[in-house]
Amino acid sequence: MENLIISELQNGKTYSNNNHVINKHVNNHCIKNIANNYVVEVIDNEDMLKELSEYSINYAHSIGFVGLWSEQKKFTDISVVPPMTLLPSPFPMELFQKATSVQSTLNELYYRISLDYDFLIEAYREVVKADKWVGRQVEMMKLVHAEGIRQKFVLQVQRADYMTHCEDGQKIELKQLNLNFQIEVNFGPGGVGFAPKVTKLHKKMIEKVENLHGCTPNAMSEAALPKAKKIAEALFQAWKVFGDAKAIVVLVFDSNLYPIQHHEQLQFVQFELEKIARNAGSILNISKMTLEECAERMHLNESDYSLMIGESKRVAVVYMQLLAKPGMLERFLADRPKKIAELRSTFTGIWSLEGNDSFTQALVTDAISSPQNYVLKALRDDGVGNFFDEKLAEMLQTMTVQERSAFILQQKIRPIAVKAGKS
Repeated sequence: MENLIISELQNGKTYSNNNHVINKHVNNHCIKNIANNYVVEVIDNEDMLKELSEYSINYAHSIGFVGLWSEQKKFTDISVVPPMTLLPSPFPMELFQKATSVQSTLNELYYRISLDYDFLIEAYREVVKADKWVGRQVEMMKLVHAEGIRQKFVLQVQRADYMTHCEDGQKIELKQLNLNFQIEVNFGPGGVGFAPKVTKLHKKMIEKVENLHGCTPNAMSEAALPKAKKIAEALFQAWKVFGDAKAIVVLVFDSNLYPIQHHEQLQFVQFELEKIARNAGSILNISKMTLEECAERMHLNESDYSLMIGESKRVAVVYMQLLAKPGMLERFLADRPKKIAELRSTFTGIWSLEGNDSFTQALVTDAISSPQNYVLKALRDDGVGNFFDEKLAEMLQTMTVQERSAFILQQKIRPIAVKAGKS
């Protein structure tokens, strides 16, 4: 879901369309007022809601913002629009700026972690006992470490997910949705596939609203949609650093997953890369291949392609998970106390569950008795391993200590709910 960055909230003030300043604190009441006014002003009757809904679905199909019908994926002529909002959700500018400010710190943090072999082995020591997939990744890491790192250059691409958090009417805060997120260049909802499509759709929906109203609604007049082109720019810079004008950027995809969606989204990456290269006076060659084609043309083992690519001289994307561990930030950023404080302020409470000590037992007991305050997350959830309320309590009551090690417990974020016209 795209966010509409509301500049009216910057510096704790709101600005009306005629630049009249009304002093307000950035708090729960302020956000709700802007959100409610935004929705009421933009969609003020059922006929307009219906028209906007139909328009958004038709436009989504026209730009490839679709996937195959989950129940009939073998029929490529049947496509559906993924869940989406008609309009972008309001998000306060100062919190968005904070998220962008801490990103450079996150980049450095994860890069340092990726180079600390002993830390990674210790971090996953208990997890591998309960999760075979993670265990395989750790064994792969051990093999690469033993053979030595052959890559001279690494492109690290990260995605950080945030939500607003407001506890009992206190000041709104920026909180990371996940601390052990997987970082990847993908063609799913958070990667280079859907993200640009959502931005493109919401820009078109704002244009449609402006046409229906005959002007720009006040709530949108000083807002902005963030751009989603940084990954293409990063890939081009990696190609330049590689230092070989004949080097080829290979986009690898699984032909069995959403072929309609992938074709259009691969084109987006290709077109953006080629455009950036042309503007810089360079010619960049791009090749799109399935895993099977890579195995044939590049002599890769399809079942182990990520490892085999890692052994050659290529600019690879780093895939990392960050586990919440006490003292983690100080270990890697000891010389950045201010940055540590800024970054830590975005964290929620998050705890590993592999221990059987008194603290972990007390935490589990509290989560069972008050499950509404927590979220139980599988370390490798892909968005489907989150458990809440009664289900959370039931699982904690029945799992062994070893089974618990495949999960983390996180403080539940209390976001500001915005009803922005769901299609």
